[in-house]
Amino acid sequence: MGKLLEKYTGHFSPTTLDSLKGKTSNYMIEEEVYTFMRNAILSGVFPPGYHFSEAEMEDLEDRLGATKAMVREALVRLTSDNLVQYKPEEGFTVSVLKLEDLREIYFLRSILEGAAARLACENLSAEDIQKLEGLCRQMKYSLENKEVAQLSLLNTDFHETIYSSANSPRLYKMIVQLWNGFFHSSISFLAKRAPQSVSEHHAIFEALKNRDCEKAERMIREHTMSSLKDLEEYWSKRL
Repeated sequence: MGKLLEKYTGHFSPTTLDSLKGKTSNYMIEEEVYTFMRNAILSGVFPPGYHFSEAEMEDLEDRLGATKAMVREALVRLTSDNLVQYKPEEGFTVSVLKLEDLREIYFLRSILEGAAARLACENLSAEDIQKLEGLCRQMKYSLENKEVAQLSLLNTDFHETIYSSANSPRLYKMIVQLWNGFFHSSISFLAKRAPQSVSEHHAIFEALKNRDCEKAERMIREHTMSSLKDLEEYWSKRL
């Protein structure tokens, strides 16, 4: 874990958690620890099945400048996100996602995100529409230049802009929980799906720009289920 985690720590935050001591509350440090560990799991630094032994938890404490209680509390919270599993006799382990889990998550996402798109369609401001248009242009540029990692970030920003405009805090919270409940796809899968994904995002944008709320909802749902179909095919070839 050493060198990989050290590299990730530097990439994740320009300041170490240790530098926060004495400058902010324990609550803020706990949030930093939780956020770091969640992102480390989602990005694959801690892969599915990874076991947090006592020795490795102590290593985390040293590297993050956190207390043992902070690391354990972060792991407990991650069990609520379904990213970590806990067994008394084994301790904490990164969850292993099954294909059935993905199908359930994507099905629920298609319904909730479609509903959010319909609501957002009526609420998006001119500035929001302009932002979405800019994101579509950036996606096209990233696709042409094979910037897959950047494309992934733009994708998140695109969806975030739409769902936060639904003005439905409970709906937004459920969507975020589902997004946080599965691991980021591999670079090879993202690269394979990128052309279709960029095209689908543009179609979603056009529906929103034209205030065609029914179409926007349908396009989001089709986009989500199309992603699942490609992901199922990708997984089947790896089994």
